[in-house]
Amino acid sequence: KNVGLGRDYTIFSLIDGLVKFEKYGPDKKKVSVYPYIPQPENPNSYRARRREFHRLRRERRKAREAGISSPELVLASTESQLPAKEEIVC
Repeated sequence: KNVGLGRDYTIFSLIDGLVKFEKYGPDKKKVSVYPYIPQPENPNSYRARRREFHRLRRERRKAREAGISSPELVLASTESQLPAKEEIVC
């Protein structure tokens, strides 16, 4: 599957992908190349957690160098966007 054979019996891949050497019968083997399908990364994996940790660390360092004591999330809102409350006087 997806493998070519040269004149000097060189085995070469016809597509980019994963190469597998599989058993084919009791005493034979075959070579197959399967297309590479990227797997979604687990967000809780060690690699993802370390990447997020170092991203936050870089942001803190940049903020410290810029003179900001700690990076904060600033939410912008205006009171004009909030619904007006009617006051009832009895």
